[in-house]
Amino acid sequence: MIAANGCDSIVTVNTSLANSFVTNIQLLSCNASDTGTVAHVYTSANGCDSIVTIETNFSPSFPLVLYTSSCNPADTGSSTQNYINSFGCDSIVTTVTSLSNSYYSTIQLTSCNIADTGTDVQVYISINGCDSIIATETSLLPSDQVNISLTSCNPLDTGVVVQSLVNNNGCDSIISIYTSLVSGVSSVSNPISDTTICYDGDLVLDVSSYNGNQYHWNSGDVGPIITIYSQGIYIVDFIQSNGCLGLDTIMVQQEFCEDPCKVMAPKAFTPNGDGDNDLFFAVTNCEEELIYFSFRVYNRWGELVFETDDFNQGWNGYHKGKPSELDNYLYYFEYQLASQETIEKGKGVVTLLR
Repeated sequence: MIAANGCDSIVTVNTSLANSFVTNIQLLSCNASDTGTVAHVYTSANGCDSIVTIETNFSPSFPLVLYTSSCNPADTGSSTQNYINSFGCDSIVTTVTSLSNSYYSTIQLTSCNIADTGTDVQVYISINGCDSIIATETSLLPSDQVNISLTSCNPLDTGVVVQSLVNNNGCDSIISIYTSLVSGVSSVSNPISDTTICYDGDLVLDVSSYNGNQYHWNSGDVGPIITIYSQGIYIVDFIQSNGCLGLDTIMVQQEFCEDPCKVMAPKAFTPNGDGDNDLFFAVTNCEEELIYFSFRVYNRWGELVFETDDFNQGWNGYHKGKPSELDNYLYYFEYQLASQETIEKGKGVVTLLR
């Protein structure tokens, strides 16, 4: 170019490339037909292309299923609700309601009181809000009734006694005791017969067949079996199986068991003042007269406690005015018959009892 002064004017123009503007836009759509990519070309302020690319993606609806329960059958089933989510799309909520069962419980109880029996129903609310039904069924426990029949020898024991106790169930246990009277003392049905004993012998009295216990004899002996050595009336009492007193009396008489003429003495006597067997004396079965007789009794220490020359006199169990001890005593006797020239002698042991 020529400048104003006529000189050359040189202008150098440097041109650089201006870039186009590319913009990408991400969009969402609930409508599938809106999806895809669309490009728009515009002219920027510097005259270049301005490309805008819009990419639309599909935004699905959000389905949601809720499970719940209800105590009311009318509330059961499914229901659907449509909402708009934050993207503007449908949000479908499906609620499924099932029936929540009520709780039913039965309690079994017992009672001794008839007023407590029957069924009682209580309705409560459970933790899920439904009815909780508790039925209490109470049945009756019977009382125990026991009757006992007894017998007694004592009239004061007769009658009816009622005792009220508590059994294992806590109920009344009623015991009625009926006591009737039986004879206080009874003789045995098959008593032992009266019997005899030899003057120089012994005899066993056995009443064990009476089937009792606590046997006591008037001789002072105890037990069902005793051995006796002299005559007398022997009385035994005992407790029978029915608890009453049994009684039996056995009369024992002495006799000569040897036929030849003989003088002898019993093995025991009981000087207790009852008039039976109170004296100890010699006896004989001889019909011939005794022209001489001597009878002496000694204690265990050799002391003479009784002597006589009278055949009809006996020892009463006393010595020096006092009762002698219960013990064994040695006796000696001598005698001579009218038809004899020699003196016969004898000795033995006698037991003093009371």
